[in-house]
Amino acid sequence: MIDFRKYFDAAFLINLSRREDRLKEAEAELQKWDLHGVERVEAVDGNTLPPHRSLSLGAFGLYHTHLKIIRYAKEQGMKSVLLMEDDIEFLPSILEFDAFMKEVPADASLLYLGGHHVQRPTRVSERIVRNTEVFTTHSFVIFGSIFDALLIDLENKLSGINCQVDLYLSSVIQKNYPTYSFYPNITQQRASFSDIENRHTDYSDNIHENLDI
Repeated sequence: MIDFRKYFDAAFLINLSRREDRLKEAEAELQKWDLHGVERVEAVDGNTLPPHRSLSLGAFGLYHTHLKIIRYAKEQGMKSVLLMEDDIEFLPSILEFDAFMKEVPADASLLYLGGHHVQRPTRVSERIVRNTEVFTTHSFVIFGSIFDALLIDLENKLSGINCQVDLYLSSVIQKNYPTYSFYPNITQQRASFSDIENRHTDYSDNIHENLDI
């Protein structure tokens, strides 16, 4: 049994109210691996927002969802929050979660449980790499040290941003703050219909790219 509240102030599962199918699949994943301490948070539905000049409604909604969670975490005095999307799939190495967490550097601002490394990361320890450029936000931790920076940056720039949230994190946060990933990935994404992409997606062909280090 793994209780994420042992490691983080909160663990949130992001889910649109109209996607009960994905919620059930995500809950089945949590039960399969005996994972606890996860709270569902209702995603901001992009269909309820005014159109964005560059982003799809789904991508715009995800930005607002992240902002909502970060604001809440700051208001509650939290120091770390784990965000998971409802297409998350856990790999057997999740059972070694405690060992992975013991190696996380103290200066971490973001920590990816799984991600697509577009550029090869730098090995830090047996189970940790420092990111060079990693995509996807299906399972990552935001630490309190950058709550303010994210809130200020996104609240001021959101109307002009022209990339999805994972690309923003890779191009801005990963370039300016120390961010890390588990090595190897302990999570990946299920193939499913994405409300962000508005199409069926399957990232299984590249999720472990550039991790042969």
